[in-house]
Amino acid sequence: MKLLAHRIARSELRDAIAYGETERPGRGLDLAFEVDRVFQRIQLLPRSAPRWRPPIAGQEVRRADVLRHPYCVVYSIHADHLLVVAIAHTSRRPGYWGERLDTSR
Repeated sequence: MKLLAHRIARSELRDAIAYGETERPGRGLDLAFEVDRVFQRIQLLPRSAPRWRPPIAGQEVRRADVLRHPYCVVYSIHADHLLVVAIAHTSRRPGYWGERLDTSR
């Protein structure tokens, strides 16, 4: 299935990678690798990640955790594509990305 990412989600990923690299060289690159693995998995098995409860804006939203990092990929499932709405830190402001569900990429 085609995978698209909201522009802010792309920015969140870039920022998280940069921050990881400043904390410890190689950490940001590892995050990028693990997020890419999540992207590959959800493209093959879009419903493999748990649903976000409760549903937001009437859409099926799921979160896939990123191994070894405190981030998750939040995405919505549509008929012909998946939309990554956030690369969210798991300890900060749950659901802050909800308004992105109603906007375009």
